Amino acid sequence: FEAAAVRAQMVVHCEYDNDLDSALEKAQSYFDRLGDKEHPSTVLICEYMGAQLLGKRKYSDAIDFFERGLESCIHEFDYRRFRSMLGAAEAVSFSSVDDAVSNAERAVNLAVDSDAVSASQRVRARSYLTIARWKQGDLGGSFQSFELAATELLQLELSDDVKTLL
Repeated sequence: FEAAAVRAQMVVHCEYDNDLDSALEKAQSYFDRLGDKEHPSTVLICEYMGAQLLGKRKYSDAIDFFERGLESCIHEFDYRRFRSMLGAAEAVSFSSVDDAVSNAERAVNLAVDSDAVSASQRVRARSYLTIARWKQGDLGGSFQSFELAATELLQLELSDDVKTLL
């Protein structure tokens, strides 16, 4: 519960006060209280901070948060892990296309295996993978990912969930 409360405070700092530094201080304070032990709920804080840093184009800091969250959480919080994998794929794509492909592939695999990730989010992950493979020079793999994403997208009904992709 503490991680959720800290995350809520971070949302207030970032989205209402436009104060990224205070949100980072909250995150660090939480990590200091944890000490050497990690808790699966750490991914709640790390995914949020990673996304905020990614939005500010602080890619290396974003990657650090996404990776810390993924290391702390192996089997819980599938949706937050999924978002962290996609965030890491985007952030690292500016420095290592191979790592971007790896993170996008992990996100697709998790999306396929988990009920916590919606079909439209699975399409989004396949789209990230398409672009990462294309940037890597793997045109065959890129077209294969694109075909799967397009086929799956066409099978979805136009629900509110799908509208978020448009």
